[in-house]
Amino acid sequence: MQSYINYLLEDIEAAKRQETPVKSILDSTESLEAHFAEIDKWVESDPPFTFSHHCGLKTEQFPPTDKLTESQMSQVISAMEQMMHSWNVGMDIPSSVPTTMRYELILGILEKKVSISTYGFWILDFCTGNSEGCELGEYCPCLNFDSDPIDDMDNFKSDPDSLPC
Repeated sequence: MQSYINYLLEDIEAAKRQETPVKSILDSTESLEAHFAEIDKWVESDPPFTFSHHCGLKTEQFPPTDKLTESQMSQVISAMEQMMHSWNVGMDIPSSVPTTMRYELILGILEKKVSISTYGFWILDFCTGNSEGCELGEYCPCLNFDSDPIDDMDNFKSDPDSLPC
C-alpha cells in the first residue's frame, strides 16, 4: 500500500494551486478593490464549486482508513494540509481528534463547497456551534459549554481567562 500512497502524495503535490496569491492587499489600489470585491461575493452568495473541483482530487483516489496505517494516514493528512494552504483553505480540527477521524474529515473537505480567495483564507472548523449532530462527535469543543451551563449571569465573569475553553 505504501507504493500507492507515494503516488497519491505526488498527486496531492500536483494539486497545489499553481498561481501564487498576492501576499498583501496593500500592494496596490487594485488589490484593495479586488479584496473588497471578494468579500462582497463571499457575503452575497454561496460558493459554487466543491474543493474537489478546484484542486482536481477525488475522494475515490483515497484508500479507506482500514487499509492504511496510522503513519500513512498522517502522511496524507500533512500533504493535504499543505496543498489546501496553497489554495488559501485551512481547517481547525481539535488536537484530540484521532488520526482516523482527522483523515476522514479532511477527505470530506473535497466534497464541501468552498470559496477560493486570493487575499484571505477559507477556514473549515467542522463545528456549527451546537454539539448535537456535530461532525466532531465526542471531540466537539461545544461539549465544554453544554456540560457547564451558565445559569447565574450575575456570577459570570467577563474575564477571558474564566471562560470554559
